[in-house]
Order: sequence, then structure tokens, then C-alpha cells
Amino acid sequence: MAARWTPAEEQMLRDLVATGQSYRVIGAHLGRTGDTVFHKAKAMGLGSKPLTAERSPTWIAIQRVCADGVPRTTRELAAATGAARHTVDCLMAERRRKKQAHVARWVAGHGAPVPYWLPVPGRNAPRPKVLSPAEVSRRFRERQRKEDPLAYVAQLLRNVVRQALKSGKSNTTQHALVRALYGMGEI
Repeated sequence: MAARWTPAEEQMLRDLVATGQSYRVIGAHLGRTGDTVFHKAKAMGLGSKPLTAERSPTWIAIQRVCADGVPRTTRELAAATGAARHTVDCLMAERRRKKQAHVARWVAGHGAPVPYWLPVPGRNAPRPKVLSPAEVSRRFRERQRKEDPLAYVAQLLRNVVRQALKSGKSNTTQHALVRALYGMGEI
């Protein structure tokens, strides 16, 4: 059974209807469905109204989540609002074009940089450059050379052997010491 309307909720409904918002948005404010709010407004004699104000309950939920001023990813916003990530992503991109939202910062990871959004007007942070696979590999090798020089040298030697095998120029003879130890022919 549906929860009864309190006098405070009815007054809030009157006030929200006066703002011209849709019944879905009013329902999001009151924690009820748009149809329930429509029927209650009709029973109270409030009638229909123009849809001139904000109509997206997802946008209202995003604004509430980000009221603390902490930027969040679309994944975090989707989890907090219960909306699909695609919906949140499209909504934030649309609001960015309308200058109602902005990217506070970008975080570069293993793939494309991830935007952290704030649903308020502001200046967009510059998007970092996406690294090419060659640049990613070069940075990995530099880090490996500094952190573990032995692993770095071993990887270089493996690459030399692989390249020689690939080109057909590999020298299949064993080192003299290995031949002597294992009796693999003349020294």
C-alpha cells in the first residue's frame, strides 16, 4: 500500500508545482513516482502545468550526490544515482555543452584518461595527451631499468634471441662451457 501524504508533503507539492517542474522531477524530490504525484496534484486541483523547468530526475540526483563539491566519475555517479553509466555519461556531456557542468580533473590510467565531473558551471580541466603504445612501452622499460636492472637486461637478451630466431640468423651452437659440462662435442 502506498504511503499517505502528509500535510508537509502536500505543501511541498504545491510549491513544486508552482515552479513549473515536471511530475517526474517533483516525484524525485518527494521520493514518489511521477504518476503518483500527477494523480495527487489532480486530486488537489492543481491541474496541469507547463514543463519549463528541469525535467531530469537523474540530474537532480547527481546534483545532490555532488553537493559536497567532490568530483566523481560517471561510474561513481551511476552507482550513487542508480542510473545507467551511459545515461550519466550522455547527461554530463550534454550539460557540459550547456555550461551547466564541467570536468574538474582527469586521471590517466592504463587506457583513456577518466574525467571527474562536477554538476556546476566551471572551467574544464585540460585533457591529458593519450600515450601511444610505443610511449607506454618506453616508459615501462625506463621504470624497469631503474627498479630492477637485472630483469631489464634479461628482457633485452630475450628480445635479441627472439629477433634472431625470427629472422633465421640464430647461432644454434652452445657456449663452450655448456658444451664441455654436458658433453656436447668438441671444445
